[in-house]
Amino acid sequence: MALMTVMGNDAYIANGSVTVFSGDILGFIIYGLSFPLMLLFKKMIKIRMKIRKCQLTVNGKKIDVSLLYDSGNLLMHKGVNVAVVSWEVLKDALGTDTYEEFVLIAEDRMIFNTVGSNGILPVTEPEKFLLDGREVSVKLALINKKFNTYDGVIGI
Repeated sequence: MALMTVMGNDAYIANGSVTVFSGDILGFIIYGLSFPLMLLFKKMIKIRMKIRKCQLTVNGKKIDVSLLYDSGNLLMHKGVNVAVVSWEVLKDALGTDTYEEFVLIAEDRMIFNTVGSNGILPVTEPEKFLLDGREVSVKLALINKKFNTYDGVIGI
């Protein structure tokens, strides 16, 4: 929009959409090239709005995690909601060197079935779990996977 304004064209943002007033081909090309960037930014903002800030305490250590809200995550373990968290985030607090070592000493395990896979995950219960500033009862299923911009997923 700034580039188009410098060129003498007009562009306005209203109600989440961009309106361009341009009669020349260069304005059309600039808008056409910037449109995919606008879609990318919109998608990134939408994802960031679904990130839940959490603080959990494991073995006396407080850890800040970002969990992606996943409305399809209906995992429960013994009647308690489950957050699937990357083992990498908790490995120091758990005192294990490898994921496989944690699997052997985990307090409990749970069976899971998803569209993409199924199997067994080790489960632990944090001493304290704050979700967006309020304390909730949650169990942690640890997965040997790194997530991109967050540390795990949660369905609540």
